[in-house]
Order: sequence, then structure tokens, then C-alpha cells
Amino acid sequence: DTDSEKDAAALVFRAIGDAASLLVSFGEPDLLIGLADWCEPRLRPAGADVWLPPSSDDAFTTSTEGVLDWVRAAALEAGGRHEQAAEKYRHMLETPEKIGPASARAAAKRLTHAYASVCDWDGLEEWRKDLRKIQRDVEKAGSSELASALKDVGAKPELLGAWA
Repeated sequence: DTDSEKDAAALVFRAIGDAASLLVSFGEPDLLIGLADWCEPRLRPAGADVWLPPSSDDAFTTSTEGVLDWVRAAALEAGGRHEQAAEKYRHMLETPEKIGPASARAAAKRLTHAYASVCDWDGLEEWRKDLRKIQRDVEKAGSSELASALKDVGAKPELLGAWA
């Protein structure tokens, strides 16, 4: 993987993440499902921890199935089903190496927002503890990209309280 490929992957996921956050705030679950359904088959694996748009000679692939499940969980959040969204995010983050660093980071951030949206501060504190454990586990496993992606995801409840 070249640095430019990693930069491209980061930009793609940042754009998807920004669009997903905006659509959650507008309460647009159907558009989130459409975003995931349209983008996911157009992504291709580009190494162990990186996902890129397909090159022109690649056919659509099902090997990326599930990489945008966090966007589908965000659709639940956009529809006001924050607790169900939180469950989906937590399930994805049980094995963050399966979804890769960009998706794990996005799911972790959305999970924080899902807890804050329903003012579940106890759940948020439990999640923060679980996140620290996940971070230690991925560092031990040697996935530096995944560890880096999850490093600054933690949120301060006092800041989220004003947001919720």
C-alpha cells in the first residue's frame, strides 16, 4: 500500500462519515441506507486495513460486504432508535479488525453520539471503559493502524451533555 492509497482511503471514509453525520442530524434513515447500499459494493480491499474505491478495471465486489454496516446502524440512529443503533455499533466493535480502522473509528464515534442522544451517561462511561480495553487489545495484536484509528475517539461526557 502506498501513502497515496492510504490518503485516498482516508478521504473516502471521511466523506462517507461526514455525509452520514449530516444525514443523522437531519433524521434521514432512508438516505443513509441508500448511501451504504450504493457505496459498499464500489469499495475494494486494498490491503489488510485499508479500503479504497474500485479501480476502473475492477468489477463490483461482495468482499467488502459489511464494511459500511456502521452507516446502516446510523440509519437506526437517524430514525430515533438510538438504543438499537448503540447495540449494532457495540456488536461491530467486538471485532474491530474485521471492519477495519476507518469503519471501527466511525462506529466508535457514532456509538458515543447514540449514548449522548438519550443521555445514557452510565452507558457512555461503560463504553469508554470498553473502548480502552479494545484499544489495549488491538495494540497487543499489533494492528497499529487500528490502534491509531481508535486512539482519540474517547469523548468527554461533560462536553456531550451540552450537545445532547
